[in-house]
Amino acid sequence: MNDIKEIKLKKFEFVLQQRVSQEMVNNLQTDVVVDQITKDLILTLRHRPYGEIIDKIKYPDGWKEALKEAFFNWANGRNYLKKFIAKHPIKYVKYDIAAFYPSIPGEENVMTFMQIRGWDT
Repeated sequence: MNDIKEIKLKKFEFVLQQRVSQEMVNNLQTDVVVDQITKDLILTLRHRPYGEIIDKIKYPDGWKEALKEAFFNWANGRNYLKKFIAKHPIKYVKYDIAAFYPSIPGEENVMTFMQIRGWDT
């Protein structure tokens, strides 16, 4: 018995959109490559602004680690829990907070500025 099944296909659209400032566009490098195996188009946009790490923060890695952190803070100083705390350390996710200066031109990997205290600009 031959069963014929009708399948309706729907057209899908995939969009990648990113807002880009004028400063970034001025210093943007693009590469377009065709993958020889899959024949896919690989588009690479690269921007290398100057910046500095201004702070570092860390958060518990998920709700279980946050619960351990709260419990360990409560248990701090209780001698009978020291072995448990040492055996199960809290796992953190660490982030660097950076400030970027996209409008500063240059090709060097490192640029040094001197900051003079009390200097009004």
